[in-house]
Amino acid sequence: MRVFTAADCLLHDQGDGHPESPERLTAVLRHLRQDAHVTISESGHAHFDALARCHDARYLERARALSSAGGGELGADTML
Repeated sequence: MRVFTAADCLLHDQGDGHPESPERLTAVLRHLRQDAHVTISESGHAHFDALARCHDARYLERARALSSAGGGELGADTML
């Protein structure tokens, strides 16, 4: 199995009490590195077209605008 991640993922902090955290990702990756059947690879930055295969373009545009404005709430449980 191949797992893709990026160092920037460790910068994504949803705030106190949110289950998705840099600490959780660190623990998951540490566990996966112990499995000989898992290869962890550093991913590059995804281009808009690649993201649009998985996400609605309006959502991506909203995320881009919110990021340009300095961040904020993208969804009920997603901070940018």
